[in-house]
Amino acid sequence: MFLKLLLSILNTYYPSLLQRIVDGWYAFTTIHRLKETFSFHVAYFLIAVAIVNKFSILDSYLLELFVLFIAIMTVKTQAYLADVIHDYEVDRNNPAKSQLAAGVDYFGRNRIWSFLIVELVISLALWGWLSVRFTTIELLIIGVIGALSGFLYSYPPRIKERGILNHITTSAVDVLVVLYPVNELIPRSHYEEMFIIICIVFFYSFGYHILHQAADTFYDRQEGVSTFTTYIGADHGVLVAVVFYLLASSIALYYQFLVASATLLFATGWTGKLQIEISNKDEKYTSKVITDRFNIGLWATGLNLAVAVNVLLSSALQI
Repeated sequence: MFLKLLLSILNTYYPSLLQRIVDGWYAFTTIHRLKETFSFHVAYFLIAVAIVNKFSILDSYLLELFVLFIAIMTVKTQAYLADVIHDYEVDRNNPAKSQLAAGVDYFGRNRIWSFLIVELVISLALWGWLSVRFTTIELLIIGVIGALSGFLYSYPPRIKERGILNHITTSAVDVLVVLYPVNELIPRSHYEEMFIIICIVFFYSFGYHILHQAADTFYDRQEGVSTFTTYIGADHGVLVAVVFYLLASSIALYYQFLVASATLLFATGWTGKLQIEISNKDEKYTSKVITDRFNIGLWATGLNLAVAVNVLLSSALQI
């Protein structure tokens, strides 16, 4: 009610100020890719929360989990900022990403660098606090690895253009910063179950990261950007995603993660159908179809939630 009243007053007496606030917020959330990624990072984190909840210790670590979530988000967003700065020209010429370049135009490179530095400092400070809290340097090292790999994704040696290493690094960092820290909270006797969950998540995140890149293949090639999918082709990239989805679903099914395996099998079938449709088609058409059909935010959120629900329902990870 108060917010609606405030917006009404601003719109009546200060319309230009309200418009600047709206435009600024839109540009800020765009360059941080919050609309695209926030929901699946929350769902990702819910896997960690579900694991902690299995040991009836959730109430004891609410502050630590909140700090961990902010540490994860800031280590991710600083990487997104590095990417929009470095890939400005490529994004500007890609209709699906032109809003990122518009966000850079709105704030200017120097201000975005300031955002990046602030978020990096906050993230490392929080990882440092977690290390002190749990008396282990491992958590700070994880934060440093996450921050460094995020920056080097876009800047030399530019992991983005290092073929399949790009997706290995991206997926490994995902599980490293989100799931690995949970090992500090659970008994060592359950590390094997944690490893199984990490493998499932690693393989399907590998799949959706490749799909996300496949959508940019045509425009990346036009701009001289060399990626894994420009090397093997967008349609073959989708086929690789099918293989990794199938691998993740097989592991989930073997260990009786039924909700996760059913969701992953659906993702495998849907992606396989997409691959058949675009196979041997013109690359511009292929990239457009993938862009129109595939939304990383929706798919990653759904898959992560399926695993989180399965952790809650599973007999694994019990005391």
